[in-house]
Amino acid sequence: MTFTDTSTGSPAISLAWNFGDATTSNTAAGATIVHTYAAGTYTVTLTASNAFGSSTLVSNNLITVITAFQAWQEQYFGCTNCPQAAANADPYGKGMSNADQFLAGLNPTNPASLFRVISIVPQSGDVVVTWTAGAGRTNAVQASQGDSSGNYTSVFSDVSGPVIIPGSGDATTNYTDSGGATNVPSRYYRIRLVP
Repeated sequence: MTFTDTSTGSPAISLAWNFGDATTSNTAAGATIVHTYAAGTYTVTLTASNAFGSSTLVSNNLITVITAFQAWQEQYFGCTNCPQAAANADPYGKGMSNADQFLAGLNPTNPASLFRVISIVPQSGDVVVTWTAGAGRTNAVQASQGDSSGNYTSVFSDVSGPVIIPGSGDATTNYTDSGGATNVPSRYYRIRLVP
């Protein structure tokens, strides 16, 4: 937040800022000051003083900062504390909690908005992995080596670098694992959300 003092007076005025989060600062009159807040609601107090006295302005609950998840809850549910917006809720039965849908960049109110692998297709000696995800997110393709019985191990590692999905809304993207079709034993694939 940027605060700009507009007080005037003579002799010179000094300012004492209390940002409401246990942070204070002293400046001269006319100062512009920038302060960063964590999520919450804050009362800001400014005291201007000089040789003739002081005056205090208290702005109750002036600043309200919400988290990115709270903004997402407001966007899709119109609330942050209603049952359908709860982090662990899955109000439309998609098999993902609201918290996971937020991380994946999905629309929780649209049943077609899913984070899932659509296809894994060999092309020549390569394998093309195609999936849907929320745009504006970063994913990585991971693989696990299969064993001689056709099972896979639980050890997955990245085979792609970060795959940045541009735009907004839902998107379909893919990654080509060069030479993936020639691996023996074969690979199993999954998609990882990159923070």
